[in-house]
Amino acid sequence: AQQLLSELENMMNNLQMGQQQQAQQGQQGQMKQQMDKLGELMRRQQDMMNQTHRLEQQRQQGMQQDFGEEQQGEQGEQGQMSEEDIAKALRDLQQGQGKLQSELGQLMKDLEGMGIKPGEGFGQAGKSMGEAGKSLGQADGDQALGQQSDALDALRRGGQDMMKQMQEDMGQEGQTGEGDQ
Repeated sequence: AQQLLSELENMMNNLQMGQQQQAQQGQQGQMKQQMDKLGELMRRQQDMMNQTHRLEQQRQQGMQQDFGEEQQGEQGEQGQMSEEDIAKALRDLQQGQGKLQSELGQLMKDLEGMGIKPGEGFGQAGKSMGEAGKSLGQADGDQALGQQSDALDALRRGGQDMMKQMQEDMGQEGQTGEGDQ
């Protein structure tokens, strides 16, 4: 996912380089904003995934601990979270996941307002976020992790698609030699 983010940064930087040759400041300002929002969404989805992962790990450790309690004796002091704590923490993440989903929805609306069709990547990301939210609501961190990871992938695809359209909008297709659109 780090790689995702750095790809996104690169895309943004390329966009900015293209921007310096362009005079349509206003629209570019908007596009840059949308790119930043997307980057921020991806970062927060990544954070959420990390938190889910940590909770799942705690749960795994907790289970192992229950089996080997007699031998381990004093190890229970590592601040182990109880199963209820973990379930509650996972459910708490559901709200954040829902918020990300609605912010993505808003981003898609804003893009449409700028004449950019949000690619199916964004639609898929929204769906995966919704599913991850449900899984979190059921305190199923394992399942949520897969869905969060799908959401990140889909966000990246959507982002690449968005970049392509932005570049075409700015008349850069002439430079890439695919001026047939």
